[in-house]
Amino acid sequence: MGRLLIVPKPKEDECITGYIFRLSYENCYDKIRWIYSTSSLLSETNKIFNLIYSTPDVVSFKELSNITNIKDDVFWQMTFYSQIKDIRAKDVPKYSRCLNTLSLSRYTLKYCPCCLKEDIYYKKIWNFTLYTVCSKHLCRLVNRCPSCNILIGRFQENIFKCKCGFDFVDTAPVFVEREESELSDLINLKMDHTIYKEYTNGNILYKLQLNQINFIVFYFIQHCYGTLKIEDAIEVNNIHDYIINTYKIFSDWPSNFHNYLNHSREKFYQKDIYIREAFGPSLYRDLIHKFYKSGIGIEIIIEEFIEYLNKNWDGGHLLSRWPLPLVKSEKFITKVKAMSEIEVSQEKFDDLIDKGYIKAKIQLINERKRILVDIDSINKFKKKLNNSLIISEVCLILGLKRKHVIMLINNSILKAEVLVKNAWHIDMKMVYLLKERLDQGNTIKGNNYISFGKSLLIFSKKGKSIIDFVKMILNENISVKKINEYDEGFNNYLYCEDQLRQYLYGNQICYSPRQLEKLLKIDRKDIYFWIKTNLLKADVNHRISLVNESVLEEFMKKYITLGEVIRVLKKSGEKSLVYLASKEIYPISGKNIDGGRAFLFERVKVENVLEMS
Repeated sequence: MGRLLIVPKPKEDECITGYIFRLSYENCYDKIRWIYSTSSLLSETNKIFNLIYSTPDVVSFKELSNITNIKDDVFWQMTFYSQIKDIRAKDVPKYSRCLNTLSLSRYTLKYCPCCLKEDIYYKKIWNFTLYTVCSKHLCRLVNRCPSCNILIGRFQENIFKCKCGFDFVDTAPVFVEREESELSDLINLKMDHTIYKEYTNGNILYKLQLNQINFIVFYFIQHCYGTLKIEDAIEVNNIHDYIINTYKIFSDWPSNFHNYLNHSREKFYQKDIYIREAFGPSLYRDLIHKFYKSGIGIEIIIEEFIEYLNKNWDGGHLLSRWPLPLVKSEKFITKVKAMSEIEVSQEKFDDLIDKGYIKAKIQLINERKRILVDIDSINKFKKKLNNSLIISEVCLILGLKRKHVIMLINNSILKAEVLVKNAWHIDMKMVYLLKERLDQGNTIKGNNYISFGKSLLIFSKKGKSIIDFVKMILNENISVKKINEYDEGFNNYLYCEDQLRQYLYGNQICYSPRQLEKLLKIDRKDIYFWIKTNLLKADVNHRISLVNESVLEEFMKKYITLGEVIRVLKKSGEKSLVYLASKEIYPISGKNIDGGRAFLFERVKVENVLEMS
């Protein structure tokens, strides 16, 4: 057949379906089918091909090119072949071929009333299911006749006029707000058409290609509203409402996306299901195991999902049969890994959980116990271990016996807890504070310095223990002298005896039997006997007796020893006894009286006789 008489020039953004209608209309053909038949664009069953997503292996524009004298490349530009040719490869999964039966209108058309008023031709972008608002006029596209409400058929004889006679140019437009056109604006932009105003709102979809946008939006529409049927997709009003809500998921990235995941989890998650169902039907399984690195090109969204899981997931292990390197929880770890981190047995680890040292979530799923261990609690516990010492280390640092350290723990001077291996773990701050106080007290004041052992002995005389001694050190009430510059601990210091006694007795002076022996020149055994028979009152604590100075003075005023009498009379002991007996003065303590070794007399009676003599 020869060239057509009238060949209108194709519009830059025109659709092949609309252009064939214009050819038929301009050349006054009664049936649009005549052009399809002449151009060999009918199938074997004599049906008209839907050319918008045809490929060269299915149809050829050679005959159409012959009758119009237009290169067939121009016709291919009027289809969506350029968008789908790169994703027809065999190694690309079918589900990633975004321009599927839902993506493009198969049997129906929709149009912008305002665009038709400006120029009557059918735009290629109107075939896009997700394109529901005209980016130029901000009016909603129409897919039904405003008069009779029937769907506009793709292959009807006049695509700009309904069978009922209504001219679509006369359609009253329904305008919308700019935010309702954001996805349509994005689609327009990705198809290299002019966009009058760009409203990104931080939307991650602007970083994707057209096929990826189409795929991810349709996927989340169906995740939100269930399986989308073809009859639902062709209804502009229905799909438009879905689009508005779905598009918002990707705005203000990634905040809205995280909010959507939180909402999905609240809606779908139950304690007796695994993570693969926690965000609704197959979301986790699809994004992580099916779509990731599969050639779709939506890794930026999947990786944000992984980031969300790392930071927020606390309902189950992220590990699976198909582990991904990126999926590694920042909030929880498995029980086995936690046990290896702190090097404890399973029994001890369970005990740490029961005592609250380690936080963990325990869930029963299909009669199996699942334990998620909080990473922060593990790190805090490890820090606690690093900041603590075991008893043997404290003994070495402070130079104390094990029993002394336990006494300090029991009296809350050292803070300790039983953590791993059933051992005390002592807070090192207090240990090093004690050591610091010893070093600060290393100023020599006074003359008498005694060892740590003798210092404890003096404390024991007063009924005090190492607890009181350590409190004195902490209060900085004692001067010390270091013995060896390189050794540490209490045993490496000498302590001022005068300050020790002043701390224990205040300004009172007390004498031990040893000291009284030197002072009174009386055998120590006699002094012990008098204390035992209560002739000499003493503060008896543990093994040592202490006699207060005032008590000693009172004792000396009341009693006199035979030694003092001998020194005054200048007679032997036997003659002194005979002399006193002649004066009817007899001892109150001594041999044959109370078993004492030394004779003791009442001082008043003896002094009266001595004065008379």
